[in-house]
Amino acid sequence: MNYQEALMTIKNGDVKSVYLLYGTERYFVEDLTKRFQNEVVNKDDQSLNVVTLDMTQQSVQTAVKEAETLPFFGDKKVVIALNCSFLTGQQAKSSIEHDVSYLENYLKNPLVDTTLVLVAPYEKLDQRKKIVKSLRKNAIVIDCHPLDEKTLRDYVIRSADNATLKFTKESLNLFVERTDFSLDKAINELDKLNLATDDSGKITTQMVLELVPKTTEESVFDLVNQLLARKLVDCLETYQELLSQKEEPIRILALLMSQFRLLLQVSYLQRSGYQTPDLLKALKVHQYRLKLAQQSVRRYSTRLLEEVVVMLNQLDYDIKTGRVKPEIALELMLIRFCRDKAS
Repeated sequence: MNYQEALMTIKNGDVKSVYLLYGTERYFVEDLTKRFQNEVVNKDDQSLNVVTLDMTQQSVQTAVKEAETLPFFGDKKVVIALNCSFLTGQQAKSSIEHDVSYLENYLKNPLVDTTLVLVAPYEKLDQRKKIVKSLRKNAIVIDCHPLDEKTLRDYVIRSADNATLKFTKESLNLFVERTDFSLDKAINELDKLNLATDDSGKITTQMVLELVPKTTEESVFDLVNQLLARKLVDCLETYQELLSQKEEPIRILALLMSQFRLLLQVSYLQRSGYQTPDLLKALKVHQYRLKLAQQSVRRYSTRLLEEVVVMLNQLDYDIKTGRVKPEIALELMLIRFCRDKAS
């Protein structure tokens, strides 16, 4: 079941006993959990009959026991179990021991007065696990993965229409880029734009530029192209912007290394005859990120990309071994590279 289908069943009052929400789109997860609370439990009863548990802090046994407990002075109860990493193949990061046999037994005969919502905000579940198979058989599984680019654009346009807002083609392109193709970010930023529009409801490119901040990744991509073009002033300006956003130099370096490695991979694979669909499958990156990488690769040689990757790897090694201080080392590297062949 997808998000839209789940909304319809909840609105129609067709709420079942056990749900599993899995996927990394936070907007879907948060919206659905709120709707379960508001549709199942009367507002006056929610303080007593809506229980939210974090599975990094408490066990699944505790969640099941809560689900088995009758509503307190009410007709219905909702139990929400967040961060159910025991459904994935991930290694546990907490010391909490989850005995999933409690959940397996509960699924055989869930309490009709309780809606148990398990939240797994991860890309994949471990389909080999018995408990995952049992949930797929005995619970309603709702896919909360991010939308593809076209569906995301359509959703943003519909949300804007509902608020009597209208994007231009250019402002929509910039908006989805600035919100990192995340529906959660897009909805939040759309609320901000709604407050800034006039009676026409038109959202211009200038409004998006002024009101929707760049993501860190977008700023780093700007820095990549400025570095390759040896534009020293622009490089330093973007670097200082990142620092002003409380980004650590080590993280900026890590993002630079990741982006340049992607450019190099695209360059190598394209020379081997890979087309865009092949690259998406091989590299497992977002289509938009690949598009930007391909644009950069067309402008710069493989040899130049290799030179920068070697330089960044050496800087990373020098920082990790304590030879240089990260606060100034990255800035000095930008200056030296831009001046090297620009003069």
